[in-house]
Amino acid sequence: MSYREAALEILRKERRPMTAKEIIAAATTNGLLIVGGRTPDASLAGRLYTDIQRNGKKSLFIQVGPRKYALREWNDETAKVVEQPSRLKVILMKISINNLCEKFYNSIMALAEDLRANFIHELLAGMRAAGANVTNHLLLLGVHSGRAESASASDIALLLRYYRINQPAIFDAAINIMEKFPEVAMSLDETEDKSAANALRNSRRGSGSLTRQKL
Repeated sequence: MSYREAALEILRKERRPMTAKEIIAAATTNGLLIVGGRTPDASLAGRLYTDIQRNGKKSLFIQVGPRKYALREWNDETAKVVEQPSRLKVILMKISINNLCEKFYNSIMALAEDLRANFIHELLAGMRAAGANVTNHLLLLGVHSGRAESASASDIALLLRYYRINQPAIFDAAINIMEKFPEVAMSLDETEDKSAANALRNSRRGSGSLTRQKL
C-alpha cells in the first residue's frame, strides 16, 4: 500500500484532522505500512503536499494546519476548517528573493555542527520524497559537489531559493522539514524573539557537550 493510500484509509477511519506523524503511527499500528528510513512522516507530508499542489480542488486531501491533513469529502464542521498556510511559510514568502539565500545560509550556519548535518539530511530526504531531483538541480545551479549529501550550507540556501521560485510544491515540502527544527524556524522569523532562539541553540549545544563528556 502506498503512503497516499494509507493516509486516505486512516483519515477515513479516524474522521478527524491528523498530522503526518499521527497518520504514519496509525498506519503502522494497523499494519497498512512497513516504514523504512528516518523520516517517514516527512515522506508522507511530501507526497500529500504534491497531491494537493498537482490536483488542487480535485485532491482528496486538504491541509488544515502545519503538517495536519483532512479529507475534502468530509461534510462535518471538523473538515470545514479553513486551509491556512503555516506561519513559517507566510514569513518566507514575505522575504525578498534577493535576501532569501542569505537568510537561509545564516539560519543553517547558526546550528550546531551535528544538528546542521541532521537538518540537511532530513531536508534533502523530504524534498526528494516530494519529487525533487536534488542532485540535478544542484548541478543546474552550478554546484558540483558530487553528492547532494556533501552540499554546503550555501549550496542548500541556493537550492531552497530555486525551489521557492520554480517549484512551490517542493518548497512547501522543505518548509515541512524546517518546522521540525525550531532553531531554524525561529531564526527565519524576523519577528521572533531572538533571545529565545539563542537560548534554544545554546541548550542544544550544552546537551551535546554533556553527552560527549559522558561518552
